[in-house]
Amino acid sequence: MKDAPAEQKAKALLNRGITYGQKGETEKAIADFAALINDPATPSQIRSRAQVQMSLLSQDPGGKAAKAATELTVALDRETGDDFRKKLQEERKRKTDFFDKSRFKQECSFLLVAREWNSFTPAIPGTGEPSRGGGYFLRHRGEGVVIDPGFDFLQIFENAGGRLCDIDHIVMTHAHNDHTAEFEAIHTLLHEYNHPRQGEDARPKRRVNLYLSQGASRKFTGFLPLKGCDHIDEVVTLNRGRKDRPPGRSLVGEYSANDPSVLPRRCTDQQILRRVRI
Repeated sequence: MKDAPAEQKAKALLNRGITYGQKGETEKAIADFAALINDPATPSQIRSRAQVQMSLLSQDPGGKAAKAATELTVALDRETGDDFRKKLQEERKRKTDFFDKSRFKQECSFLLVAREWNSFTPAIPGTGEPSRGGGYFLRHRGEGVVIDPGFDFLQIFENAGGRLCDIDHIVMTHAHNDHTAEFEAIHTLLHEYNHPRQGEDARPKRRVNLYLSQGASRKFTGFLPLKGCDHIDEVVTLNRGRKDRPPGRSLVGEYSANDPSVLPRRCTDQQILRRVRI
């Protein structure tokens, strides 16, 4: 229900009086508030507000408090804007650094663990259950494989020295959030890397391969722009092992005796020696 004309007029007069008070024009402000107080048609709520404003102006006849409040508001707005621009510049610098050359030794093979060894991720975590991150990064023979990029993966990866150019393959073993949460961020960064802003130097196009479980493939089917996408080279859906399965593929070259192996959680010393002995 819209305000009646008399109430709208009273609100307009109240707002004008407040504006006069903030500008230090005390006499004009008092005149508006007095008109509202003395008019029997003024709604009781607006009359009460006018009486409060009149009282404040009587205690501060020069309007210094109102001026100070206005100046403080402007100063806070300016400070907030400066702080926002500073954070924006820091974020752009950090992204530029993430697009820079790798910090890893090219000849090294290693596994970066960016999570604990379990998948416990409560839907509503308590204050004593902070996120432990998610995902793994395997580097071998000059190529990098991101595995299950979950919560905080990019931050942990960057802090370890990883850069976007280190990512050649992305594997998602299933569709839970703690295994896929930061895939979209990586996808966006690859797009921004291949399409620099105006004024930025052109960079060689970067392309990655995706290896998705059936669940992850269904999860991201409507998200991935497979047609005309210049940062995704190949998308492979991982199927369960079966007798008639097609030959497997290696992400980092042909297998050799020096390739890293993943052993069962419980295995004997003899099993380990058979894997690592020449």
